[in-house]
Amino acid sequence: MEGFVVETFGKFAKLRTDKGDIVVKVKGQPPEVGKLVRISDQPLLDRVYLAEKILQLKSDSPSLSSLEPILKVIKKFRFDEDAVFLSQTVQAVQSRTGKLDRDFYRSLARYYETAEDETFGLWLFTLSAPHIFQSLPDSEAPIHVYIDRSRHVFRIDFVKDSKPVVIEGNVRQHQIVLSFSQMLPTEKMEELRQRLSKHFTIVRFVLGAGIDGLYA
Repeated sequence: MEGFVVETFGKFAKLRTDKGDIVVKVKGQPPEVGKLVRISDQPLLDRVYLAEKILQLKSDSPSLSSLEPILKVIKKFRFDEDAVFLSQTVQAVQSRTGKLDRDFYRSLARYYETAEDETFGLWLFTLSAPHIFQSLPDSEAPIHVYIDRSRHVFRIDFVKDSKPVVIEGNVRQHQIVLSFSQMLPTEKMEELRQRLSKHFTIVRFVLGAGIDGLYA
């Protein structure tokens, strides 16, 4: 895979490829902006940049300056796109409170990784609109909730039997559509449908890439 260097910030570099953006942490001096580099586990050229791939994103990513504080405190993301949403959440908070210090980012990392500190979660929820992030305790790993109120979409992911399960949804007036990465037990799906039907006229469940689920 090849990509152009579109941005550098400290030890981080962002590469633009035909499959989206890749963020790497470079050991040593990063390549210059505009340089075409090849990404390989077994480089054949004499001139190589040793780097660790941090994120691989499907779409264009925020600036490295906004991502860098998050990348420093969160060592592993459940999904790479989480970093983008958290960056947008942080920017919304910062627009209301001013520049955020290291303690904020440490608290955000603990909240993301452990769902601890409900007080911080409530504070974040209050100030981060329209990008809402919640981390809720669960048996295997925290449940993560992402809500983009400006686009009327949301994503929920959790870990079951050591595998992440993703539920994505969008809301339009009296309709809600949920897309599941895998179906839940039938009784859970029916319970969820009944709960949602109290608030929405139309409830649709979709499995995977456009395959209709059990309920509509």
